[in-house]
Amino acid sequence: MIKSTTLFTYESDSPDDAWEEIEEQFKERIQLLSNTIGIIACNKEFIHNGITARIKKELPFPIIGVQTMTQAVNGEVDVFMLSVLVMTSDDVRFTHGEVDNVTPEGDAVSDIKAAIGKSLGDARALGAEPKLLLAFVPFVPGVAGDSYIEMLNEVTDGLPVFGCVPCDETLSYEGLNTIGANACSANVMSYCVLSGNVEPKFFVAAGDLDRQFSHSGIVTKSNGNIIMEINHKTAFQYYKDCGLLSGDTPNINGLEVHPAATVLNYGQDDGIPVYRAVATATPEGYIIFGGNIYEGSTISHVGFSGDSVVNTTKKIINTLNGSKDVHTVLMFSCIARRIMCESNPTLEVEEAVNTIRPDINFMFAYAGGEYGPTSVKDGRANNRFHNFTLVVCAL
Repeated sequence: MIKSTTLFTYESDSPDDAWEEIEEQFKERIQLLSNTIGIIACNKEFIHNGITARIKKELPFPIIGVQTMTQAVNGEVDVFMLSVLVMTSDDVRFTHGEVDNVTPEGDAVSDIKAAIGKSLGDARALGAEPKLLLAFVPFVPGVAGDSYIEMLNEVTDGLPVFGCVPCDETLSYEGLNTIGANACSANVMSYCVLSGNVEPKFFVAAGDLDRQFSHSGIVTKSNGNIIMEINHKTAFQYYKDCGLLSGDTPNINGLEVHPAATVLNYGQDDGIPVYRAVATATPEGYIIFGGNIYEGSTISHVGFSGDSVVNTTKKIINTLNGSKDVHTVLMFSCIARRIMCESNPTLEVEEAVNTIRPDINFMFAYAGGEYGPTSVKDGRANNRFHNFTLVVCAL
């Protein structure tokens, strides 16, 4: 069983003042058991001004997490906030680790596999079967998020993987930090294996299928996260025929595309679709997405708006509220969902804060890419990398 609480501060200038606030909450809100981990999310100012380092130094347990922008914990919503979800247990083990050399030039795959493999072995050596891998991965230019999933599936043999890529309000994907128990930088991958008496539940919320367009197609040629052809015509021409792009020059920015997500049905595994965001197009008429697109997949399109974001989030919150055995929740939502809320960037997080059951301790943070299973059967997960999606892990 996991007991939990949330800690937070808005103090982004003074490490002393920030720690004083966190320390007071920590002493009042929770008594630590034998095994503890902290999941942290914060605006970049807290990292640059030494607040994050001070909190990590002072709290008596390891802390991992990500840089984010708008976020929420119980009763609190803000852009400039640092929060920590504290999880503690006598019968759940938290085996954490990190790899600090994840760069475009390097090859950290062997180091990541070795580190996670050791953590899984350490957990099993203590008689605690691994149930979940929490992973916070850096944004690496030229590396699709699915590459992490493929690697983690291999090393964990299909263990559920849940986590995200960092983000900030600039949307530039430059200088984004992941946070490990030791290091904090754009080159860190941090993780935690949860093992023992815990049965995580997973939920995903993306588009409202009632807003699905009539157009659909078959991916006839692709490579990684690039679609060359749909229905044997260039991807750009297909999108133009669907009315999702205009103009004659295939040189676009994803944020200028019609506010719709591409729904990707793998046609295999559990049959549950995942969502993809358009990033840009090439002069050849290829379209680059925020995640891998596989040949033979069926694609369709769903319109997005602030209302559809809130409605899909509301459905997840209602499900959580009806699950009486759920008391600790992690939620990561795509920054595209925040953009769809336009003039009210806290619309989605306020829905969570205002409607979630009071006895559920939760952290909600925006992400530059989300990881979460679409289904789990016999301990093996269909782990996916998502766009336009809210992923939820309930413990």
